[in-house]
Amino acid sequence: MLLKSTIQVTFFSFLGIIIGFFTQLVVAFYFGATFQRDAYFAAAVIPTYLTTLLTGSIGVIFMSSYIRCQTHKTKEEINLFTSRVLNICGILLISIVIMGIVFSQDLVSIVIPGFKNDQILFTSKLIKILLPTIFFLVLSNLLSTIYQANNRFFLPSITPVLGVIISLLIVFFWSKKIGIVSLAYGTLASSIFNFSVLTQIVFKNKLYRFSLIFEKDIIKMFKIASPLLIVGIFYRSTNIFERMIASTLERGSISYLGYANQLVNILSTIVSGGIATTIFPKMSKEWELNNLDATRKYFAKGMRIVLFVTVPIAIIFICLGDSIVRILFERGAFDVNATKAVNNCLSLMMIAFICLSCGNIVGRAFYISRRTKICAVIASSEILVYLLLGYYLSLNFSYLGLAVALSISTLYNIIVSIFILNKIFKGLDGNKLVLDIIRIIVASILTGLIIYLFNDIILGSLTELFRTGLSIGFGLLCYILVTVYLLPIEEAVNVKDGTIMFIKNKII
Repeated sequence: MLLKSTIQVTFFSFLGIIIGFFTQLVVAFYFGATFQRDAYFAAAVIPTYLTTLLTGSIGVIFMSSYIRCQTHKTKEEINLFTSRVLNICGILLISIVIMGIVFSQDLVSIVIPGFKNDQILFTSKLIKILLPTIFFLVLSNLLSTIYQANNRFFLPSITPVLGVIISLLIVFFWSKKIGIVSLAYGTLASSIFNFSVLTQIVFKNKLYRFSLIFEKDIIKMFKIASPLLIVGIFYRSTNIFERMIASTLERGSISYLGYANQLVNILSTIVSGGIATTIFPKMSKEWELNNLDATRKYFAKGMRIVLFVTVPIAIIFICLGDSIVRILFERGAFDVNATKAVNNCLSLMMIAFICLSCGNIVGRAFYISRRTKICAVIASSEILVYLLLGYYLSLNFSYLGLAVALSISTLYNIIVSIFILNKIFKGLDGNKLVLDIIRIIVASILTGLIIYLFNDIILGSLTELFRTGLSIGFGLLCYILVTVYLLPIEEAVNVKDGTIMFIKNKII
């Protein structure tokens, strides 16, 4: 059941990301690393920051609180709890959106100090369109949690995919007429669609009640979430500080970092989104039942799967990043200089990619244990590391310094978090995890060598597209064979055994 749900969530997540990425390719074609693209990246950072802040605190804690209610309360009590959380959050979100729209120009002036008058006005216009997405996305996250807690993964998985298609269509048909503003309207329309579809779980099943009472469980939930919310104000502000610093650097710096960050986030979501979404309810239930062995088992499984996938991907981008970025983006307004700059940022962010993917599992381990204060301290120290390194390195290495600072700070977070979780869970089977990491790294290095051999020597006469694709294919085949037979990883072996069994059953 876990494997089936994980595959389902990962598939739809991957599909949505691919469609969303195609939207970004369309945007890159028309706007490249121009002023309008800089303005959109600057405008999007504020609503994205607030959405991530709230879903990463209240949204995550709501999952464990809802599951706890399922375990100990009646259906009517669960419905009241759910309705009150939705109502309270809805009023809070509406207030935030209104305040943001009223003070949009002031926000731009503060967050993007390097912009001039015309840039501020245009960015403010984009922000006013994007701010309402906070309301729809945060509430959609809470509604998705209800589905997931009831082991219903299909609708919350497919709805974002359909939403991204709506966004793509708006960009495709309107970009020539209204420019990058079409992307803002597409994002808003997508968020409205997601919210409208997901509300059926509370209205169709008559779960909704209009009530604003701060009952004991709601107060407890907000109390647990408050450290994450408070520290998140700083921790989630990485992109804001990045935009602030990048706006004072050479033109295009915001776009270079923005494109690289988008690719890192896309890869991270594909790799860890599905497994984190399906493992989190399992870990929460086992923790509530005080079953530490099972909790550790699910945590270790999640970490192994994430590392098994992320490390070879990082090697691929380090070896072939320039070709990949050129094949994906270099056309229209996205020129050779942008390709080189984005690839440099992306290569330096690969450690951040691995750590952010692992962070989806590590963060949830803290949430289920309700050790949010510890998580808050770690996050605060991480952002401090990023700010100090980012400011210092940007003075000498421009936007590349910010990419390096991101990788170092996220690596620091994961190392400290694992050390503390080892104490909270009373062990994490560290010896086995370290051994698996060593095997994955060795197999990934072999993958890199295979990629280099095929790309630069054996397939050198082919076009870049075919040479890159075949090199990646041969490299991944080598990686799979090594992790199944030579340096076996549990999950790789399980997939091989399951595939063989499936084929045998079909044949027989």
